[in-house]
Formats: sequence, structure tokens, C-alpha cells
Amino acid sequence: SKDIMESLVEDAVTCLVRSSDKGEYTVEITVGSKNIAEELINTAVARKDEGPVETVKPIQTTDIPSSSVPSSSQSSIPSRSINKNNPVSAYVSSVISPSKFYIQFADEEAALEKLVSSLQVAYNENSGEGTDSADIGQYYCTKYTEDDSWYRAIVESIGDKVTVCFVDYGNSESVNMSDLKLLKPEFSTLPAFAVNSCLSGVEPVADKWSDEANTAFEETVVDQELTVSFTTDSEVSVSNG
Repeated sequence: SKDIMESLVEDAVTCLVRSSDKGEYTVEITVGSKNIAEELINTAVARKDEGPVETVKPIQTTDIPSSSVPSSSQSSIPSRSINKNNPVSAYVSSVISPSKFYIQFADEEAALEKLVSSLQVAYNENSGEGTDSADIGQYYCTKYTEDDSWYRAIVESIGDKVTVCFVDYGNSESVNMSDLKLLKPEFSTLPAFAVNSCLSGVEPVADKWSDEANTAFEETVVDQELTVSFTTDSEVSVSNG
């Protein structure tokens, strides 16, 4: 995810974004004169979305069941306010599929870098209190194994290990319960830097996105600078409050 923030901008990408009631944003993306949804359809890795359908979705950072919402005594972070008709530059920070990927705003890059740097100092000096039990929807700080660095994370599921989503980038990982550290209050003042997004106008050819479709989409949008315009006033419900 960090590599994307540091990558060179090669093409201009435009996103038209519409919000849903779950904090997931539907986006239309073009690269130059090419519409990404149409490109996926034309290459037969996706088909046109004819309208809303009922789907069963895993728990995400923005649709936590009310029974799992942290109490006021637990860590939370502020909601993100996004204003209508205010174009901003952004990057794709994580891709799962055309129906689920995350964007970060370019003008928040310095703030994100400052946050991550402060997390390393604070938790390397004193990692603070751990936990022997975790709650879905609770925020913690934990290390990402690929770079052994500390990041803010929210618990998505609990089994033999705990699956967390790194809320400032959008990628997920399974960690040991003992690796979770309580999120210190000074790191609970900023909203998540990654915005959960979904590509408009397409759906999988089969019952789920193929590896080919995921790869084609990722190769098209990653390492690009996006211009994002939100068409409705809304909030991303990252605080689950």
C-alpha cells in the first residue's frame, strides 16, 4: 500500500463517485478517453450491471453489525465527511476486486505519513497494553508483517487468528490476538485515510470476480492519480458509533 503512495503518476484518471448507505462509494473511472467499466466488459472479464441485486457480503469496516459496535469506553475514530461536487486527487491504495477497493486522497499524504511515523515512535518505545480478547469493530494498533511497522487496524473477524483491516490503506491480514495493542487516544483523532469504493456499472461474469478480472482492474488503476468527484453529501461510517 505504501508503494502506491510513492509511485510516479503516469496517466490522469477520473472518478465519479456515488455514496451508498453503508459508507461504500460507487465510482465511475476513466483513464484518458477509456471508461474502465466498459473496458472490463469489452474484454469479457465483467458484464454490465443491470441493477441492484441482493448479495451476501462479509463484514467490512463500514458495515459492522450493531451488536458488535464498540461501546463508548472502547477505541473509535471519527467519521469522515465528504462534500458534494468537490473534485480531489486520489490514489488506489488496495484492490480486492472491482467491487471492493480503497482510495486515499492525495492532499492527505503528508498527514498520513506523519501519522504512520508517529505510530512507529510511540509503539516502538512502548507498545502499551495488549488484549487477551478482541471485539469485531474495535480499533487497535498492530504490525503489518510485510514491513514490520505499526498501523491502525479494525477487527473484521475472529477465529484461530484475528483478521484485521488496516484502515488507512484498506488491506487485510490475519494476526495473533497477542499482536493487538490498544489504540492510544492520541491516534484516535483522525478518520481512516482509506475510503471503501466499488466500480459502478459492472458485475462478475460468474458468481464472483475471476482472478483475471481482478488483475485487469488492478493493472488499470494502480499507480495512477485519480480525480475524484462525489455526487452526494455523505459520511463514511468508520467510527461505527
